[in-house]
Amino acid sequence: RFSIPARASHWLNSAGVIVLVATGAVMWGAPGTQWVGHRDVVRAVHLWVGLGLLVPFALAWIASRTLRDDVRRLARWSPDDRAGWSRSRRRAVRLGKFNPGQKLNLLAQMVLIPVFATSGALMWFEGAALLPWYVHVIAFALATPLVVGHLFLALANATTRKGLSGVFTGRVDAAGATVFRKARRKDAV
Repeated sequence: RFSIPARASHWLNSAGVIVLVATGAVMWGAPGTQWVGHRDVVRAVHLWVGLGLLVPFALAWIASRTLRDDVRRLARWSPDDRAGWSRSRRRAVRLGKFNPGQKLNLLAQMVLIPVFATSGALMWFEGAALLPWYVHVIAFALATPLVVGHLFLALANATTRKGLSGVFTGRVDAAGATVFRKARRKDAV
């Protein structure tokens, strides 16, 4: 289901997001973070991890034709994808390798990542206005349900958890493959 470069990119980006959330919480002064000293170091880690977040994806993009094909699949919406949202479907839906929720998540990330990068870059300059800070926090508030939903569907939801092995081994067993509905031959899981 997923190539080694795609899986490596996923896990490196996941680790980066965890570091960014943790360091962002410290800089924001979230409860329980008052014991953290050296806030300048925390700020530097946040900055450099944020800048480096796209590196794993860029390297995987170069190394994996499969990842490039997956991104193209994620960017295409079919009538079946639109019908997949409806619980009262009148016909069978063939979704392919990615379901509409995964595609919507990618679109949200394609919007939020540049917003994070731009607002973060503007915040980097001393004396910057508060607007970039507000935009960064709002982007975080919008991204949080995406991350929580992704974790819920991957780890806690019994139906979708069956496909979890795909991000570790690259393969999904027959029980997990049925989660992705009967795929078209060209989009086989």
